[in-house]
Amino acid sequence: MRWALSAGRLEYRGYPARAISVVGGAARGRGASVRSCTGAWEHGAEAWIDLSPGAIAWMFDFPSASAVDSALEREACAVEAPR
Repeated sequence: MRWALSAGRLEYRGYPARAISVVGGAARGRGASVRSCTGAWEHGAEAWIDLSPGAIAWMFDFPSASAVDSALEREACAVEAPR
């Protein structure tokens, strides 16, 4: 199982960015790989457009998924293996 989580530090007083750490830890503890993306963006279409290509490719385990990562994804995202 794979989870892709993202949150901007500027949305909702930073709560979502802190929450993905908790959710990601729980998912990894149950055997999932987690791709977490956090950065200085707000909740809006621009962030979703920049964060979706690599997330979708990674979630479906497409070959060379990192080839479609946006510049923002390469900067803000990391994959953690299950615990």
